[in-house]
Amino acid sequence: MRHRAAMACRWAGRSLLASSFLVGGVSALRNPGHLPHAVERLGVPRGRMATNATASAMLAGSVALATGAAPVAGTVVLGVCLMGATAVVHPFWTEHDEGRRAAHRNAFLTNLSLLGALGVTAVDALQQRGHGPARRQNRRSP
Repeated sequence: MRHRAAMACRWAGRSLLASSFLVGGVSALRNPGHLPHAVERLGVPRGRMATNATASAMLAGSVALATGAAPVAGTVVLGVCLMGATAVVHPFWTEHDEGRRAAHRNAFLTNLSLLGALGVTAVDALQQRGHGPARRQNRRSP
């Protein structure tokens, strides 16, 4: 029974974590808004194409994570997308207005928290596959 509960918690956790990336990817594809221009200001050519590629990668990574089909690959893809997008969308260090600076800083820190959750999820998935540090054995004393 414990195994089923653990599996259900992992599935729910992966799905919940993937949900914000899924929604963000769909949103960026439908209406990229200022993102292409923000990307180009950082020196990345073809901002619209870069935005679409990142959004598509977020979709693929979120599906891979949520379904459990490739949770490690999904977390890596989402982590890379998250790091780039966070720097583009929430550059709190450039804001002069204190209110906007605080809002961007909070969003930046939230994204760092998501990055940490992705890391923990990847380690868990590796351990489940037997590639991580040895799992504790449930041993009974004689």
